[in-house]
Amino acid sequence: MKEYIVKNLILGEFKDSYSNERIFVDNVLGKKSIISMPNSIEPDIADAFLAAKQVEAKFSEIPIAKLINIIKKVGLSYLTDKEKIKLISETTGSPISYVEFSIKTIKDWMINIDKYIEVVFGSIDNLENGQPLKLGNKKEAKIFFKPGGITSIILAGDEVSLSAYVITQALLSRNPIVVKPSTIELISCYELIKEFSETGLKDYIQLVCWNSQLRPDIIKGFIKNGKQAVLFGNDNTVNNFIYEKDESGKIVSDLSVNRKIIRFTTGKSGSIVMEDADIKLAVKEIIAGSIMNRGIECISTKKAYVHEKIYDNFIKEIVNEVKKIKIGKPLDKNVEISYLEKNSVNEIKNLSETIKVVCSNFSKDLMGLLVVEDPTNSSRFAREEIPGPVLVLIKVNGIANAINKANQSINQSISATSTSLFTKNKDYIKKACLSLKSYKINVNKSSAFMDFNVMHDGKFLVKELFDEKIIGSY
Repeated sequence: MKEYIVKNLILGEFKDSYSNERIFVDNVLGKKSIISMPNSIEPDIADAFLAAKQVEAKFSEIPIAKLINIIKKVGLSYLTDKEKIKLISETTGSPISYVEFSIKTIKDWMINIDKYIEVVFGSIDNLENGQPLKLGNKKEAKIFFKPGGITSIILAGDEVSLSAYVITQALLSRNPIVVKPSTIELISCYELIKEFSETGLKDYIQLVCWNSQLRPDIIKGFIKNGKQAVLFGNDNTVNNFIYEKDESGKIVSDLSVNRKIIRFTTGKSGSIVMEDADIKLAVKEIIAGSIMNRGIECISTKKAYVHEKIYDNFIKEIVNEVKKIKIGKPLDKNVEISYLEKNSVNEIKNLSETIKVVCSNFSKDLMGLLVVEDPTNSSRFAREEIPGPVLVLIKVNGIANAINKANQSINQSISATSTSLFTKNKDYIKKACLSLKSYKINVNKSSAFMDFNVMHDGKFLVKELFDEKIIGSY
């Protein structure tokens, strides 16, 4: 494949940066990179937001039905080129089987975007013409959804389908968007934007590329230029985007003044396995959740709280199953875990020397699944979400104990993104629903089970992108 050239998109024109500099994106297979992008500077960002301002009023007038048809059309044509799919796998290190699965899942969601609207708003008409609201005493009102304004979007590099998930909803809300893509997931983002640009929406999408590790100084300016901002990444990354310290060491930020910050961060997702669980099923699903996309997803299974009555049998089963996990190069269709960033691999290997290892299947510089147990409260395994295929086993003596330990592990996070519960006991399910700090609970299914029709971090992104106004007769 010849060089894959990414350009900025500003007011319908694909162009290079004012800097005239290009950056090559690293390839995890160690091959010479063929992917390059502009190294944008402040004037590029200024042009992008000026362009967004020019089309803001016009965009708000486009009928929702027209946008739905465009999204469906893009969903059918998005990422059908097999060579580009291979390039995504090589660049990210994600197994090609996972890349194909993720693309198919997000395409299906886009094709059925009208069903998603019905989940969020009740009907397309509610979104277009207001959602009825009963106030009692025969009073009537409607909730109207007004676009929140020009939206800055910073994408993380942990999920192939993230670009489509975010950009589609931003366009559906009729907000002009300015996107800063991840260098890791650059291709999936760029291919999506090209597809939307060819369907008549290119004026409403501005794309500005730079490596934030090389140019962290312009991130805050990028966020400030929009009326609202959507930020994806781990807690530390997002906090660095927003906050800074004054001379006294106090954490301060002026980014939230007259600006909505919509953040999506890491989830510390886990599993609870009760004494009545099907052990073989639980082990299968937990491993699948731990290794999906190399364990770097917000919904990846990081901890398993296992009842003491079945704990020993659970360990025997998981040791047997870990041996069967196929690791290797990402383009091998049979591979389940492939390349992880080398620094992450070295970090995890070093951490493994500080804790009791149940089993692992490392291979040279490749990262297999690492299973550990009994972390102390001071251990990073207990306190942090380790970015990679790592599973921590914790023994519990009942559902209350399991819920308590799972809630304690979340630390300052509001809730876990996803939790799986393995049991046949309806009372356990009820208690988990009432007391477990988790936005989503999957019963007898992996925490990493994907469904784009449910909330992320307790919110529907598309709804967050609107300003809601209630108009009623009183």
